Amino acid sequence: MTSGSAGEILFWKRVAEDLGIEIEAPFETALPTAERLSAIALVRNFGPASGMLIEPNCNTSILRQSGYGYCFNFGSPSDQYDRLAMIEVLKDWKWSGPENAVPDWHG
Repeated sequence: MTSGSAGEILFWKRVAEDLGIEIEAPFETALPTAERLSAIALVRNFGPASGMLIEPNCNTSILRQSGYGYCFNFGSPSDQYDRLAMIEVLKDWKWSGPENAVPDWHG
């Protein structure tokens, strides 16, 4: 499992709840290379087709080949959550989900 702290996982769960987006935290799966991938969170529908990984434990070239984006050193204790800053980050990552499911705040 990922080395992420409970505070980082709670941060991403708070993002999901507040902004109405799909996040799996913590996240773990097998890659096509049979390598085991774990991350603090997977942010679905943003960035590349497979989503954005937070603090993944794998080689970044393997992640790109598997359709993931990634981010390191991101997340704070949930009591330091800044909604407007998080919206800007997500807009920067760009929506990649279904057109009919774009969050209202993304406009």
